[in-house]
Amino acid sequence: MRYRLEMAFAAKRKVNGEASWWFGSYYNGTLNTYEVELNWNPFKILTFELEGIRNVGSLAAGNFDQTLIGGRVRLNVTPDLQLNSYVQYDTESKAIGVNSRLHYIFLPLGDIFIVYNHNTVQDLNESWQLNSSQLIIKARYTFRL
Repeated sequence: MRYRLEMAFAAKRKVNGEASWWFGSYYNGTLNTYEVELNWNPFKILTFELEGIRNVGSLAAGNFDQTLIGGRVRLNVTPDLQLNSYVQYDTESKAIGVNSRLHYIFLPLGDIFIVYNHNTVQDLNESWQLNSSQLIIKARYTFRL
């Protein structure tokens, strides 16, 4: 059985966030998950988010400790044009991932997404190597009959 303790600050404030602790049984062992999120909204169109997640587990096969650290920037230029970018570091895989998305609504029933994903991994020599990189363009339009 899993349990959770959580604390949150009002999302309507310029600086807000939450912290939580999940704990309890996990398969044939235990897992503690600690999550912290901090958001800053300096302007109505701009938001910065920082988050951290740490998993500490104990299983019959062994123990593990994994941390994810991420940050996001949201820019809502207009109701029809948004830019989001998310960066995450994983201590287990020693990887950094970046996801950036531009979303443009050109008509009430149509929009365009431009997404860029970039992943790098730290090798045994402590140098960073490109793992993958992709650019995706998606157009969507809804036809109503």
